[in-house]
Amino acid sequence: MRSAVLIAGLLTASTVLAQAPDSHAPMTSSEAVRLIQLLEQAPLAESARKVRADLIDWAAETNDVTITICDVLGPIPNSTVPYGPELLVQAMFGNGAFQIQHPKSKGNEYKAQLAGIESMLRAYERIIKADPTARIPQYDEWLGDLKAGRLEAKIAPSIQGKCVDAPAEA
Repeated sequence: MRSAVLIAGLLTASTVLAQAPDSHAPMTSSEAVRLIQLLEQAPLAESARKVRADLIDWAAETNDVTITICDVLGPIPNSTVPYGPELLVQAMFGNGAFQIQHPKSKGNEYKAQLAGIESMLRAYERIIKADPTARIPQYDEWLGDLKAGRLEAKIAPSIQGKCVDAPAEA
């Protein structure tokens, strides 16, 4: 039964991704957040590539977010990582979505980076369900840590060491 629910959810996400906003109209930040969340659910949908391109344009044009790319994604941006580009931009998008959804935390690079990694891992989980050969050992470990509630403790030193000058806010 769970498989049927998952398949129905992915089909719904794929259908919604196919109905991405008209590229002539500027994308709103709330629409961007919705699409980012849908990419987490259906990162390999037929229309995902176009949605990613539209979101990259949105991120470059909006004043609502400032996305900093830090070297905290483990094996990415290595070109041999399966679905590396998709996972890299998902981390960026998750970072931006966090900033939109939590305006009081704007400027908190630690929380934004953590949110980006979590978004990337949710997309990764969907990717490996569709393509089990795309496994990345470090992300398998991080995914287990995310589910067990210990991801933040594990990656906090890396985020603080590579992205944040001051200690993370509680």
